[in-house]
Amino acid sequence: MVEISDLETGRRLISNGDLSDALNLLVEKGDRQESYYDHIISLKGRYHNLEKKFNSAVISSDSYDTELNKIRADVIAIMRDIEDSERHEKELKIQKISLAEETDNQKLIQEYISNGEIGDALAELKKWIDSINSEEYDSSDYANEAVILISTYNRLNEAKANGTISTSELELGFDRIRNAALALSKKISESPKKKIEQKEKQEQIERSAASFVEESILALTKREKTLKTQAILWYIIGFLSLITGVWVALTYINFNTIDTDSVIKIIYQIFKSLFVIGLLVAASRYAFNLGKTYMNEALKNADRIHAISFGKFYLQVFGTNIKSEDLKDVFKDWNTSKESPFVNLDSNDFDPKILEAMLKFLEVMKGKGKE
Repeated sequence: MVEISDLETGRRLISNGDLSDALNLLVEKGDRQESYYDHIISLKGRYHNLEKKFNSAVISSDSYDTELNKIRADVIAIMRDIEDSERHEKELKIQKISLAEETDNQKLIQEYISNGEIGDALAELKKWIDSINSEEYDSSDYANEAVILISTYNRLNEAKANGTISTSELELGFDRIRNAALALSKKISESPKKKIEQKEKQEQIERSAASFVEESILALTKREKTLKTQAILWYIIGFLSLITGVWVALTYINFNTIDTDSVIKIIYQIFKSLFVIGLLVAASRYAFNLGKTYMNEALKNADRIHAISFGKFYLQVFGTNIKSEDLKDVFKDWNTSKESPFVNLDSNDFDPKILEAMLKFLEVMKGKGKE
């Protein structure tokens, strides 16, 4: 498990330019069950691949520095998250120890009341309320309730001493004070439990959300690169189809090599050239449209990454106060509801309808022949 001292060592290594050693330290000390561990392994792989590319002169010095700074920033962010998690765990341990002490106070009050020592129970209750941390409790309300109970108890004792209250009324009053004191001590004792449960639930939300965000960003980034590569590939195919069509037009439609005395040969050559050129133009159009579609999908993934990154920023800034409803709202727009461009692809956009054009041309030629 990564300790605070390990994080300090890691920061010192990074400041000295030993990013590789810092990553090795985090991998060695890290817990495989924690959500951050896979991210550290991924960053280590990215770092080694970057070093290989740079040493092989595959990338420039500027590109190397840019990517290295990104990896370094991600490592520092993970270390900060680990440190926050460690501090939260220590705070929870302290609160649980405090909770055990408060349980002892509650038992002592119950013991006083069961022995009929209501005054001692109220004194212990007031002492307990005065000693609690106002940041963890709403102690002012508890103190007011305790003061009312003590005041009521004192009035009952005065009435008893003056003989102005019956035994039944006195017992009824003492019973009410006993029940109220027990209820108040229970309320005080359960208050930190609820806060601890709420804090643990909050940390679980933060860990789960952080893990989801990292996995989603990595997956979407990879998909965006794949879609952009496919888009560029289809653009290249479309461009080559156009160039080939121009080359075919210049090569085949050369009337100097055609026997102009033979009308059939001329028509055959024209139709053959038009057919080939039409197919190439159709292929080019298909490739350009498909490339555009892939690029639109890539841009949608970029928008998703931007939306998730905003959610990640929100988590980092308001993580300690965020609620499940807020979490749902901040990430609600990450999965865009726009229809995929692939749905709008129509085969009619790519059909050159060469056969129809040829039939119309033959009808025209046939009509002219009759004339």
